[in-house]
Amino acid sequence: MTNTRRRIVFFIKVAQLVIYAWIRGIKLLPFSFHRTAAEQKKLYEEGKSKCDGYTSISKHQEWRAMDFVIVDDEDNPIWEYIESYNVLGKFWVEHLNGRWGGNFNEDSTGFSDPYHFEY
Repeated sequence: MTNTRRRIVFFIKVAQLVIYAWIRGIKLLPFSFHRTAAEQKKLYEEGKSKCDGYTSISKHQEWRAMDFVIVDDEDNPIWEYIESYNVLGKFWVEHLNGRWGGNFNEDSTGFSDPYHFEY
């Protein structure tokens, strides 16, 4: 499968995730999608990624990852880890065959990233 095809499939999966969330009363706000190598390198240097953007490429650089924050009824971002992230992560992994940052092994990445959805 070409990278273009993977991107198309990713966008279809994102649409399904957003609809799934909306039906359950979970509002999502995307806050990070595509990144340049320089942007990725900065996150790597801040300890927020294991990908440096050059020798290790992030799915964000390939247009196949998106970060979402859940928003409350007043449209305020909920940056605390709440159960709704687990609900979305489980759906993403089990029904859409994606990789969810909430399942990142903290021993190998150094952090959990419940906002991250990739394909």
